[in-house]
Amino acid sequence: MKLKKVLFKYRLIIIALIYIISSMIINENHPFSRFPMYSSFPNWSYSFFFTDSNNRFIPSQKFHVSGGELSHLFYSICESVQIQYGDGMESSRALKQVGNEMIKLLDARGAFKAHNKRNIKIYRLYFLYNNDSIQKKYFLMYDCK
Repeated sequence: MKLKKVLFKYRLIIIALIYIISSMIINENHPFSRFPMYSSFPNWSYSFFFTDSNNRFIPSQKFHVSGGELSHLFYSICESVQIQYGDGMESSRALKQVGNEMIKLLDARGAFKAHNKRNIKIYRLYFLYNNDSIQKKYFLMYDCK
């Protein structure tokens, strides 16, 4: 009778333990799956930012866009125009093409209503982890000139 009370009181913990032990025995099931996007990380990443014509930083929020949205926009444009991307493999010409498309799409969304898009630059910042150090490489993707 006392054992039944203990089992009933701790039933959720017992169920969780059974689930976890079963998952470990069965292997490759939630929550123990090895999804590549979470189990390994590339040694590179991109970041994007705006400056004015005098190279003063402009926060992306001024254009009602986040850094994450800029990244998604970059990758979406690369895929739609079939440009291979990642790890710095894009050509200068391809990056300028993507930068122009980014400006067009942001302008169509009304991002530059409060600013003159002719005074805006977009940079891609390429971070590369190499030999125990992080290297940064800037590339001007769009220039108002």
